[in-house]
Amino acid sequence: MAKRQTNVMCGYSGEMKDILRDVLQDNLSPEAVAGIAACLVGTDLIKKAGPRKEVVWFRDFLIEMVQPEYNDLIEELGL
Repeated sequence: MAKRQTNVMCGYSGEMKDILRDVLQDNLSPEAVAGIAACLVGTDLIKKAGPRKEVVWFRDFLIEMVQPEYNDLIEELGL
């Protein structure tokens, strides 16, 4: 994904990836982030390459946000 520098009116600034991380951390618990990522497991099966790459990127991004606790979090959620 292309890196873009942008300013967002809500007080977030920087690269889009950093803004996304900040917004998600401000609005979702680590448990919710882990749960969403867990629901995206299996998305490697999407046949169309473009959407598959984007969904896998997002899943991996979410998992990275809650590492190294990801496995413990999904276990606590019963997933």
